[in-house]
Amino acid sequence: MREGQVEAPWREPALARAISWVLVLGSLVAALTVGLVWAQDPAGLVAPSYASMMLLFAGLLAVRYLRMPFGWRATSFVAVLAMMGAMALLNFGLAPGPFIALCLATVSAGAFLGRAALLVSLVATTASVIAAGWLFTRGLVAPVSDTFVTSDLTHWIRAALEYALFGGSVAAVIMQLVVQLERREVAKARAQRLEALGRLAGGVAHDFNNALQVIFVWRELLADHEDDEVREAMDEIHASAEHASRLTAQLLAFGRRDIWSPRVLDLREEVERWTASMRRMVPEDVVVTTVCDGDPTVRCDPGQIEQILLNLVINARDALDGAGHVDIQLDEIPSSEVPGAGIRSSRVARLRVRDDGPGMTAEVRQRVFEPFFSTKKSMGTGLGLSIVYAAVQRAGGIVQVASEPGEGAVFTVYLPCIEEVEAEAEERPSRPTDRRAEGVILLAEDEPLIRRSLASVLRGAGYTVLEAEDGDRAMETVETHQGPIDVLCTDGVMPGVSTRSVIARFRELHPEGRVLLCSGHVEEELMRRDLRTEQLEVLPKPFAPKQLLARLQK
Repeated sequence: MREGQVEAPWREPALARAISWVLVLGSLVAALTVGLVWAQDPAGLVAPSYASMMLLFAGLLAVRYLRMPFGWRATSFVAVLAMMGAMALLNFGLAPGPFIALCLATVSAGAFLGRAALLVSLVATTASVIAAGWLFTRGLVAPVSDTFVTSDLTHWIRAALEYALFGGSVAAVIMQLVVQLERREVAKARAQRLEALGRLAGGVAHDFNNALQVIFVWRELLADHEDDEVREAMDEIHASAEHASRLTAQLLAFGRRDIWSPRVLDLREEVERWTASMRRMVPEDVVVTTVCDGDPTVRCDPGQIEQILLNLVINARDALDGAGHVDIQLDEIPSSEVPGAGIRSSRVARLRVRDDGPGMTAEVRQRVFEPFFSTKKSMGTGLGLSIVYAAVQRAGGIVQVASEPGEGAVFTVYLPCIEEVEAEAEERPSRPTDRRAEGVILLAEDEPLIRRSLASVLRGAGYTVLEAEDGDRAMETVETHQGPIDVLCTDGVMPGVSTRSVIARFRELHPEGRVLLCSGHVEEELMRRDLRTEQLEVLPKPFAPKQLLARLQK
């Protein structure tokens, strides 16, 4: 069986239908041949060659209905057809029927078993034609019908060559059609799996992120606890929560259901910041070096940069399987130095992650970015590098891999640089200042644990907090509160009045106020409610309280 054949569910039913059609049509042909032989010589019906041919035809019933693996069933079907064709040659000479059976054997070999089986079947069936002609010319067999029989061996050889040319061509064309169908089926199945994964990630993201949000808030509230054991325990809890948050982000990024918030980034700062935090994910015997030349500026979502670096470093770590080196290099090059095309920018940021592991074969290189493809057997999910590919594509860049067996691997990411840095507010959260904050915040959140914990953090920072447990209460507060409301901090989806209506009314009554959307929902879900993230200030859950304070003090 060809590689990837198990991913084509149409093959087994197609083989079953083919055998059934051969049984139906063959029964009609068998009835006609019985009548023909009876009319010419009834004794021919019990001739060994004719009886053997009919027994072989009956054997198709066993091939059709006995339980056996697909490969055995397909091989048996091809073998029975080839032997039936050979026996028909001995009974009827160069009649059309035997060649139809031989051609069906060759076509079935190519369609169900692959190129090698097609070649073997074609050679074997062609040889059977020449062998039958040799037996006839030597007088070693007696046909049951002499209508298409000739004793000239050259006629048999010519018929064999014509069959090989015609039958082989038909089988090759049909095999190519089957290959294309198989590729479409595999691509369709993969797309369905990706869609299912994306829906699964989106479905659990909201509840999962809300649960993580409570952990992040209470960890920060207990960070200054007087008991050292409590602080250490909270640090461990926070590390586990961050790991869970990254897993959710990976699934959402893979399904392109995360909130895409691109902004102008100093890529050097991002790389240095994320690689420093990722060192603890690499064993002590793996040396990680980071070299950054220049200060390329790109427009991308910081979370996507993290996903790119995280998965490339993890892939390099897993490839080493022990001691080794992982080198991370960042520089800026002219777009003319980028292999291939596809980046519309005169300058390009080049990020390379190199390892000195065992390297890859050409076959692995071709499939390395395929979803669910992994060489790590039970250890890998096959999603890491496909997430990298999706993130780079989303940022308008390209990713390439260079590797040979025994020479390690180099993954290179090219991202378009911004020609002129746009004048926009700095988006990266800065550290909250120590001064007491001022202002009135309407906190609209339907999850009580999240609402109470965030309200405690905000009040501790000096803000006046108005709490709303649903859309109705938020709308009522917007319309009835005496005095200005500086910030509406709201969840994306709440019971009661829609978040979109609350935001519209808030902007109408408090035009100087800010709107901060803090949501654990995926972007697709927010867009269904007409909440376009590119038009709003978004802080995706889960987030640390210091990130919220930094946004408010920006």
